[in-house]
Amino acid sequence: MDPRWNKRNAYIAGFGERLVHAQNLINAGMARDALRAIEPLKAMREDDPYLISTLAWAHTSLNLLDQAAEIVEDGLQKHPDYPRFHFHLATIAEKRGDREDERRHLERALELDPNNAAVHERLGLLATREQRLDDAIAHLHDAFRLGAQNPVKVVHTIGLIQGTRERWPEAIEQFQRAVAIDESFTIGFIYLGRCLAEAGRFEEAEEALAWAERLGTHPVELASARLRMADLQGDEGQ
Repeated sequence: MDPRWNKRNAYIAGFGERLVHAQNLINAGMARDALRAIEPLKAMREDDPYLISTLAWAHTSLNLLDQAAEIVEDGLQKHPDYPRFHFHLATIAEKRGDREDERRHLERALELDPNNAAVHERLGLLATREQRLDDAIAHLHDAFRLGAQNPVKVVHTIGLIQGTRERWPEAIEQFQRAVAIDESFTIGFIYLGRCLAEAGRFEEAEEALAWAERLGTHPVELASARLRMADLQGDEGQ
C-alpha cells in the first residue's frame, strides 16, 4: 500500500468506501488487515452480500477454506441467487483439488450471470486442464468478448491451445492479438515467432523473435524458438 495513502485510511467513512478499502487490502496481500477492517461493518449490514463475499474472499486468501465455505454457504441461505457466492465456492473447490465441484459452481454462477467474463475465463481454464479444448476455446473467446480483466492471458491461452493442435493460422491470430495489447509481452512474441515459422512465414517469424530479443527476457525460450525455426528452414531447403 502507498504509505501516503495509507495515512488517510483512518478517515475513510461510509459502508461502501470501507468495504472497498478492505478489498484493496486483500488485493495487496493484507487479508488479516482486511478482516479487521471488515469487523465493524458487520454491525452495520451483517447480511449484505458484498460484505459476506468480501469476508469469504479474505478467509480464502488466508487459506482458511472451511471457514470461507461456511461463510458462503450461510450467505447462500440469505441470497440464493447471488452468483459471486458460487464463484467463491468454485475457488475453494479448486484449492481443494475438487474439479467436479469447481465446475458445478462455475456453471451455476454462469446460469445466474451469463455475461460474467471472469466465470467464462475460469471455465475456459478448467476445460483446458481437462483437455476439453473446444469448450475451453469457446469460453475463453466469450471471456475476451465480455471484457476479461487480463485479456492478454486469455488470448495467449487460446493461442497455446491452437498451437498444440497445430492450427497455425488460428494460433498466430491470437498471439498477434496478445502482443498488440501488450508490446512488452515477450513470451507472446516468442510463441508468435514459433507459429509463424511453423507456417513457413520465416521473415515475419524473424521480426517477432527479434522484437522478443530486444525486450531481453525469456532467453531460454527464445533460443528454443530460434533452433526450431532453423530446423524448419533446413527442412524446407532440402
